[in-house]
Amino acid sequence: FPNTTLFRSVTFDNIEFQGANLNAFKIDSSNYITIKNCSINYSGRFAIYGILSSYISILKDSIQNTLSNAVYLGYTASSIVKCPHALIDGNYIKNTGVLEGMALGYFNRRCAIYIDSDTSTITNNIIVNTGYIPIHFAGKKSLVKKNFINHFAFVLDDGGGIYCGIGGYPGNYNDNSIIRSNIITNGIGAPSGTSDGLSGSSAAPGIYLDDHSRRITVDSNSVSDCLYAGINLHNTHSITIRWNSIFTNTGNGVAITGVDSTVSDFDI
Repeated sequence: FPNTTLFRSVTFDNIEFQGANLNAFKIDSSNYITIKNCSINYSGRFAIYGILSSYISILKDSIQNTLSNAVYLGYTASSIVKCPHALIDGNYIKNTGVLEGMALGYFNRRCAIYIDSDTSTITNNIIVNTGYIPIHFAGKKSLVKKNFINHFAFVLDDGGGIYCGIGGYPGNYNDNSIIRSNIITNGIGAPSGTSDGLSGSSAAPGIYLDDHSRRITVDSNSVSDCLYAGINLHNTHSITIRWNSIFTNTGNGVAITGVDSTVSDFDI
């Protein structure tokens, strides 16, 4: 399976990869790597893993039956190793992290797409059956647009269809990012993973902006049939929410659970 280290301007087109014990692709310290029209099935860890690489393009691929993450860019178990200017467009991603006990045990595992990257673009993807989070992004000027997400957070709890959070990183970490025109449905929840094992403690909101997220716009999305809230804002501020269609969710349309600023500067 391809291991591209210190490569530049390489394209993989219309190739089938099946049964990688670890990663189908590993991209390390390389630029302008394109993976398009490929089929990647039954990867033991990540289908596509990238670190310290710029301008990775993942286009119109089918990525199915991945034990941990379908796409995992910009992070190791201990450090941020960004992959700026990544483009993830037009992919079909199904059955990611759906087998209990078979994924790596870290907070950003069982995600269909995990990316830590400034100016990343995640568009036009179909993501079905994700054990935890379908799209987990971090980085300034990220664009998450026109993705279809269905059936998620049924193995691990407290995850959103589209998720970002800053935690202990600098406050401007996700500045000027946009979540726009996505369709998100069927956030299931995993109550057996909560402290009391009750569905009332479970949460799988459609869009989840977590600790210290700020200066993010959420507009023109459709969110339905998600658990706890259509949109959940937890310890955030400077968030704009407009023109969204939020319906038949269990709990709240928009939930604000904590504000990490003395000024509640939300525009809803």
